[in-house]
This record gives sequence, C-alpha cells and structure tokens, in this order.
Amino acid sequence: MGWIADILQGRGEHEEALRIRIKEALPIHRQMGDIYSIAYVLYRCAMLRIKCGVSDQEDLKIIADEVTESFAISRHLGQADFLAETGFYFGQLLAASGNREAGLTVLDEAAVAAEKLRWQNRVAEIRQLQEEIRGSGG
Repeated sequence: MGWIADILQGRGEHEEALRIRIKEALPIHRQMGDIYSIAYVLYRCAMLRIKCGVSDQEDLKIIADEVTESFAISRHLGQADFLAETGFYFGQLLAASGNREAGLTVLDEAAVAAEKLRWQNRVAEIRQLQEEIRGSGG
C-alpha cells in the first residue's frame, strides 16, 4: 500500500495518498507492532498534510501529533537517519508553538544524528535554523 501511496503522491494525488497511508497502511503496521513502519507512515502523513495545506488548528494538531509520535519512535530505535529527519521537523514545530528551548534541544539531537551520518548540508541547515530561533526569541 505504501508503494501505491508513493505513486499517487508522485502524481500529485496527495489526498488519496494520505487516505491510503492513514486508512490502510497505518492500521496494518499498528496491528503487526511494526514500530519502524508506524513511525515512517506517520512522518509521511505529516509531510503530506503540510503539502496539502494547513487550514486550521485541527490540521496543525494532527501534524504535531504525527511528528511527535514519529520522533519518539525514531529516538527509541536510535536510527540516526530517521532521527535526523524527524527531529528537523519536530524541533521546528516545537519552536513555532512557543516551546523554544525544547525545539532547540530536539534540533540538537537531529544535528548530532546528521553529523554521525556525515550529512553536512543538513547539519548546516539545522544549525542555521537554531540561530534563527535564538535570534527571533521563538
């Protein structure tokens, strides 16, 4: 189902791709207890929701919940690539929602994970984002 969602997403059919991930793929992964796949699907859902557009606080809360759970799982698994990606977005969400220090801490975790992978461009991007957050006071 994930591949079908990927194809639909590639065609620009974001709403249908999101529906497949939420209604079909996610329940199967939850039932199987496949936590890596749960984290991956939640992350992909959040990114799709952002592409579709955030229209209200409810959308923002759903995205925050998906990214929060995805990040918690990636932290638990200790998988650097996924931690770097989810932490990048989770840290921004935290900072944007007024939780500046927690956002900076999560971004630090993401940067450390990216450094382990030698993703220098992502490390630079995270560090620049942290400076912007510190400079803006939020």
